[in-house]
Amino acid sequence: MFNLKNSLAEKQNIYEFEIFPEWMIKAGQEQFTQFGFEYGHHGNTLSDGKPYFGKMLYLLESNHDTQKPHVVMNVCDAIKYNILPTVDPEGTFEGWQRIAVNGQLPGQSPEKHVDSTDNELIWTAVYYATDSDGDTVFYQSNKNPTTEVCRSTYKQGKIVLFPGRYLHQAHTPTQNWRVSIGISFMFNTKINKQLRMDR
Repeated sequence: MFNLKNSLAEKQNIYEFEIFPEWMIKAGQEQFTQFGFEYGHHGNTLSDGKPYFGKMLYLLESNHDTQKPHVVMNVCDAIKYNILPTVDPEGTFEGWQRIAVNGQLPGQSPEKHVDSTDNELIWTAVYYATDSDGDTVFYQSNKNPTTEVCRSTYKQGKIVLFPGRYLHQAHTPTQNWRVSIGISFMFNTKINKQLRMDR
């Protein structure tokens, strides 16, 4: 049974959950010790970020779908069946949009970005897979990209969930691999109508 703990307490509609048992967290980390990372540009557009390690596992628009480590499927199931009903019991999950593994080494920090600009249904979940550091930082908006509004401290086994229109950045780790699973999906929820780009 998952134990849902929302440690950010719905601040700015950004949610954190620690739900996995220790054995699942450790098994997930082991799955990435021999993972086939690729080095290159992994942003939404060519102007969106610097090269870093990663791998696209699923992309709806291009029918790109590759074999996924077991932990990825566990995280997807937890999002769909445990987390989203907690965020909005009346909301409906409407499908996966993008699943990518992101790997960063010390000194590598992708640019600030949003995961969706035109679809209000897109939400993002980020799972912290390894024992590392490197916070996920949220900023006011594209119009005000320097004002920090919220910070999710990197902790192995944690999931942070937020609307895809929120400007965010993965900070560089100080040691070890910072491996995260970025999952974008369509979530039809009343919260979408309440969101403003400039919070």
